[in-house]
Amino acid sequence: MNSAPHQLRTILLTGILSLVCLVRISAAPADTTRFDREVLGRPFTMDELFGDEITGDQDVTPEWVQLGEVENDTMYWGIGVSSLSQLDADDQARLAFAQMVEVNVSSIARQAFEENQDQLSETYSYETLVSTDLSLRGILITEQYESADSTFYSLIQYGKTSYHELVTQEIKVRLRSEIERSKALLTAQEALRADSLQHKITMDSLALAREQAILDSIQKELDMEAEAVRQAEEHMEIMKRKHADFLDLTPHHRGVDAPTAGLQDGYGEVMVRWNTMNQNFREIRLGGALSVIGIDLGLTMNEFELDKGEISGRVQVLPPRGELYRISLVLGWTGYIRDGRSLEWDLTDLSSYQENIDKLGANDDDLEEDVGSSFLAAGSFGIPQTNMHVSLYADKRRIAFTNVWYPFVRNLGDAISLVTQIEYHIDELYRNRFGDELEFQGGIRFTAIPGRFSTLIAYEDNEWWRLTFEIQI
Repeated sequence: MNSAPHQLRTILLTGILSLVCLVRISAAPADTTRFDREVLGRPFTMDELFGDEITGDQDVTPEWVQLGEVENDTMYWGIGVSSLSQLDADDQARLAFAQMVEVNVSSIARQAFEENQDQLSETYSYETLVSTDLSLRGILITEQYESADSTFYSLIQYGKTSYHELVTQEIKVRLRSEIERSKALLTAQEALRADSLQHKITMDSLALAREQAILDSIQKELDMEAEAVRQAEEHMEIMKRKHADFLDLTPHHRGVDAPTAGLQDGYGEVMVRWNTMNQNFREIRLGGALSVIGIDLGLTMNEFELDKGEISGRVQVLPPRGELYRISLVLGWTGYIRDGRSLEWDLTDLSSYQENIDKLGANDDDLEEDVGSSFLAAGSFGIPQTNMHVSLYADKRRIAFTNVWYPFVRNLGDAISLVTQIEYHIDELYRNRFGDELEFQGGIRFTAIPGRFSTLIAYEDNEWWRLTFEIQI
């Protein structure tokens, strides 16, 4: 039914193809320049005119693929080749096209920039106009091809005149936009500059006010510190005036029988202690001081027979210091006889003195355990609020804590003082006859002539009442 038209169509196509072949053989070499239909308008193809039946599956390799270039001086072109994908070939073609037009785009951009430079902001440059985006603006892939070995080809070509017009128009649009932006920015900067100037004036005023506030705060703190110092000094002066009588006192150089850190310059002393219970002398002591150095010699007796003896030297390394709470410290060394009974020394027999002194100097082995020496230290501390001097004395024989209270210091000074002493005996030979390690001693001292004569009545050794006379010269 349809065979006649089909045969007629086949005969007609065959004739046309024969005619074309004759024309190509007889005619001069054809222009090989390929036309871009989107740019220059390509004429119809045989496929479009006759369909697939006339062309079949014939594979015709484009000339630009064969040559690797476009032989046309009026065109910009870029060819991309990729074995990965057609998209990758498209990207390679875009890159090649952008590289070909780069110099021309830069030249057009520089010329347009120089013509409009006075209307642009100072930070704007012609390089801002040049970009791959500008180079490819409005440019599409012109043609694609895939070879039999799966190599992908892409072509971009564009007429130079048309491309120059396209780029020039795009640059003008961009410059116009930047000029408008620059004008708006300049207006905004002027407004901002005015606001900034006003803001700076305001901020400077605030800064000055803040600095003044800081200075006022610092001055206030300084005034408060000065006031605190003034109040402390005033309080100190009040306390010094209130306790002036106590502060004028020099700590007594002895408690009941333990030394303190008090050391009176330029005095000599004779002290005699009488045992009121058995009506015998208990102790005789000689002492003296010069500047910060003091020396004491003491002999303790039992019914005029030597019981114990010692000689000591003291140095006041810290004289009384402090406006209100006065502290003093004494260091020294003492040599002593722990048990004098082995000497059988009757102090009333003057002829035995030299004999016993010779024994002490002879390094007798029998006396070695009865003779010793020790480092000593004593410190005193005044408490004006309670009118007390407290002291601590220590050597390797004993540790003694002494407290001297002046109950009538305002009216009588040190004329009457109450003395208490707590003593811990380390050396057994210095304990009382009951062997007590801890002894409490206390009494009352009467100072008839300040710095010259005083009397102490005290309970000592946890069993005896003794009377002590102290004469200073």
